[in-house]
Amino acid sequence: MTATKHAGMSGRDAIERNGYLTTVGRATGRDHEIEIWFAVEPGSAGRTVYLLSGGRDRADWVRNVSRNPSVHFRVNGVTHHGSARIVHPDEPIDVRSREVVAEKYGERSKTGELS
Repeated sequence: MTATKHAGMSGRDAIERNGYLTTVGRATGRDHEIEIWFAVEPGSAGRTVYLLSGGRDRADWVRNVSRNPSVHFRVNGVTHHGSARIVHPDEPIDVRSREVVAEKYGERSKTGELS
């Protein structure tokens, strides 16, 4: 998933390990917050943030975004407002998002493949 924020995230916030994504619950309409790894697209002035779901479209937060793309993303006590979109496996940005997240968290095998 990519989240495009209306105001860029600072470099200090971009290097934090975890962020907090708030979506609107698709059934309840209530805010639903999760802690999640994230990475900022280099060169995007902090405006494009990648979040990966291990369960792809089975994760509650992904289902929530599918219903309502308005999100809040909090890092270091600063809340950023934006719109999210689900990236499908056949889109080139899917590979790019995984590369950026893997680079931040060191999630590569010894051969350089994404783990």
